[in-house]
Amino acid sequence: LNGVVVEIMANSDNVIRGGLTHKAIDKGNFLALIDLATESAQRIEPNSAPGVRRWNPPISDFSIREFHGTEIEQEFDVADHSIAFAWHGHASITPSDDSLSEVVAIGQRNGALLPPGSYHISGHGSLWVATGKGR
Repeated sequence: LNGVVVEIMANSDNVIRGGLTHKAIDKGNFLALIDLATESAQRIEPNSAPGVRRWNPPISDFSIREFHGTEIEQEFDVADHSIAFAWHGHASITPSDDSLSEVVAIGQRNGALLPPGSYHISGHGSLWVATGKGR
């Protein structure tokens, strides 16, 4: 196997650990709840436009999009807090609202927490934005 794997999960307090952790393990409940039936995974295809791919799973908890290319110049909105990070390359993210002048730089060793709003992203590579509830 090869490629990029980005995982985001819905928020939950419903955790039953079955092992491989130093935290409390509840093997009895884990084994009682586990379903060993085989099923095919649901593939979620991205909505694509030039320079951007967006995945919207069939739940409203989150979405994720990738901005990609050698010269990225895109406008985007986030309705809830988001995390931006670079898989390859780097970018500058600027709020579109003139009252907010802070420019955030993301690269392979740092990311950014974005509050709800409109933004401009400029850069190159593979740049990701994961958005919480409200998409």
